[in-house]
Amino acid sequence: MSGDCFFGRSCDKRNLNVGNRKFADAFADPGMAANAIIQSNLLTTNSYEYRWTFTLGSDGYYSIQSQDSGLYMRVKNNSASSGANVIQSTASYTGAKWALMKSSATSDFNYVFVPKSSTSSLVVLKSNGSYLKTVTYTNNSTYDDEWRLVSMCPTTGSEITYGSDDWSSDGNGHYNNCYAYALNNQVHPGTNNFWDMQQPGEYYGSMFTACTKAAIELAVNNDYSAYRNTHAGTYVFTEVQHGTLGAAGTYKVALVVGYGYISNMLVYDYHWYRQDADGFWSHKPGQTAVTRFDSDGNLIVDPAEAGRNYLSSNGANYNTFCGYYQITPWNNLYIRSKDFVKNDTDVVLSMFSSVY
Repeated sequence: MSGDCFFGRSCDKRNLNVGNRKFADAFADPGMAANAIIQSNLLTTNSYEYRWTFTLGSDGYYSIQSQDSGLYMRVKNNSASSGANVIQSTASYTGAKWALMKSSATSDFNYVFVPKSSTSSLVVLKSNGSYLKTVTYTNNSTYDDEWRLVSMCPTTGSEITYGSDDWSSDGNGHYNNCYAYALNNQVHPGTNNFWDMQQPGEYYGSMFTACTKAAIELAVNNDYSAYRNTHAGTYVFTEVQHGTLGAAGTYKVALVVGYGYISNMLVYDYHWYRQDADGFWSHKPGQTAVTRFDSDGNLIVDPAEAGRNYLSSNGANYNTFCGYYQITPWNNLYIRSKDFVKNDTDVVLSMFSSVY
């Protein structure tokens, strides 16, 4: 393990356990937070109890402060032993100072939290599925002593409020998929006709040829080029970084690719996510309802860190994160007051993106 950390002197993070995919949760009854054991739960609400501020001290150790209670993550009684509870307390203890070390067991983005009170014995922070405790570090494939530090992408102010638009009634749910949701496009532009499972490149006239980042990017760029040629305004589709603050009038989407099985036959698929006004992300898995939750049951803070394996529910495992993109939405939405029309000439691919 190495002792460097990827973030600066003070920042806002949510702590995701690699092993059980649960977050550190500072929930406690009002007035009872001091000395309360820190829980480990699925992220199901936009609450400050899941948010922690990491501040680097002059001694090279981080304090980890709850944005809910204002108290700090600390090993009870400053113990150096395995099995000690991790509680909320004041910061004036060695057990409330932490070294963050990169794990060599998996990737450079997994971290172990080592309390200053036990650096000589390498006792680290662990989630037992319900609460946080300390444990002697073991380089194995359980990963309940390793963590991901998850943060939100910045927003532009042009994001759509989750649930404010209709993707379920009439044909909005049945005929629209993740790509349509990412573009905010339900109908053929200039009509009130539903677009049956719009695919990247279809507006341009030549659909993507493979479920790879390069092929899908090319198809979407072609769609945007064709759209700019027939519609006034600046429509952008540009790959950006996690921390990029996009231009006014745009929001972020994210692309992943993966594989699944139809009748025991291996097939490949893509999927898109869209950032919402409050910074969380949502997505529309094929014909199913729009959701803000990932395959683990957590709200999506960052699609790169989200659970994306749906094989157990006959979906795909989107195991490759391709990137974030700044886009201008098309905003062609179905108008209920007009007659419902489905365009039966549309091509539907034999892929999960057309089904799930």
